[in-house]
Amino acid sequence: MKDSTITLKEFIDSAQRSRKYPDNTAAALRVALRLFESELNDEEKTSVEKLRDNLDSIYHSVYEKNKTKYSAGSLDAYRKRVSKLIKDYLNYGTDPAKMNSWSPPVRRPSVSRRSRSTNAPGTNKQEKDESSDELATVATPGTTRIDWPLSGEGRKAVLVLPLDLSKDEAETIKKLIGLRVADSEEGGN
Repeated sequence: MKDSTITLKEFIDSAQRSRKYPDNTAAALRVALRLFESELNDEEKTSVEKLRDNLDSIYHSVYEKNKTKYSAGSLDAYRKRVSKLIKDYLNYGTDPAKMNSWSPPVRRPSVSRRSRSTNAPGTNKQEKDESSDELATVATPGTTRIDWPLSGEGRKAVLVLPLDLSKDEAETIKKLIGLRVADSEEGGN
């Protein structure tokens, strides 16, 4: 019998080719599936239905093995992606006619906060600066955003880094953070 993860990978490829999944969605589903497939037993590997039925147990194993590598929120997002993939496969992937008639909702990019605030009458410089600060921390294609909670209510560090960050670039960032800490310890801001 065919491996369920291979079946699901083929479904992702097919859905992507037929424009049911945009490229970024297909890539995200592949990553999530890859994370879960190492935890599957023989029965789950041969049956998508069994995989669906045991997804919560599988998620628990994935969480325990990866809780130091990924945040709980990220692992939950991966679980939701695998669940969506299984649901889509069972609804549309088993029958070519259903696949052909499948019309997933198309998400349109919303107007950015910066565009709204720049076009809004009566906006002041402070509002524009705050909007620009928020946009500076938005991950764009080719980057990843990391939100790191700090001590104190609502305090966090936000890093937006390129996906292909080199070791030298990481060292530079580390040095900059070290300099910032040294400045604040000396009483400067």
